[in-house]
Amino acid sequence: MVLISFARAKDDHSPLLATVLMALLGFIVFGQQCRASVLAEQRVSFVNSVSHELRSPLTNMLLNINLTTEAIDDKVSDATRRLALVQEEARRLCRLIDNVLTFSRHEQGQFRSEPRACVPASVIAAVVEQFAPSFARRALTVSRTGDVSAACVLDSDALAQILGSLLSNVEKYVPGGKIKIVSALTGETLIIRITDEGPGIPVAAAERISRPFERLDSRVNEGASGTGLGLAIARDLASSMGGSLRHVPSERGASFELRVRAPLAREIASAA
Repeated sequence: MVLISFARAKDDHSPLLATVLMALLGFIVFGQQCRASVLAEQRVSFVNSVSHELRSPLTNMLLNINLTTEAIDDKVSDATRRLALVQEEARRLCRLIDNVLTFSRHEQGQFRSEPRACVPASVIAAVVEQFAPSFARRALTVSRTGDVSAACVLDSDALAQILGSLLSNVEKYVPGGKIKIVSALTGETLIIRITDEGPGIPVAAAERISRPFERLDSRVNEGASGTGLGLAIARDLASSMGGSLRHVPSERGASFELRVRAPLAREIASAA
């Protein structure tokens, strides 16, 4: 009798259990579809942003090449200035392509850090030099303190790409002022902090902007260029180097602190 009662109770609850399971399954499927839709929308937005980003420097390069050709016979100084602009736009394209390729390798699980002997101060100086013409036009000045001149073992290309992403953000969003780059070597950790005097980043958005495709304003034609990959890639690169990249509080503007593992190289002569 007990077994019969249990079987009947089980049968009585079967429709309810099936309904709950179906509702739960539907909720799961709906959630997956929503995430897939958001991801698809992000990827389409990314493709549009990349297309916009590629078109802009290419247009500027072609324009300045044409104007340079006309100016060579008239004013050599003007031709030199325009060739410098072409060089600047070419570097901008290189940074964009590097970010896209790095993101692709990371998504496919193919990215690997390649540490070797290098001098951090030299890497920082080289990256800053790339932005010098653009910063000068935007009334941005760079001050560097605590340059680490000792040869360390780290991925210099990844370090340059991280710094390039951070300075590129300053170039886009900061209308002028000082950029402070402070670096130090503590034990086997290289610490680099970059601080600007721009509008800063809201605390609520600090974590969001480090995600792929995310920007403070996602519109392609918002007035500041970008694909929404720079900070996300920089953070992943820092992680691959055994470190971290985080937004830190500052009295004015935005400040990012990079920490990566950087043991001293045994042979300074082998430093790049």
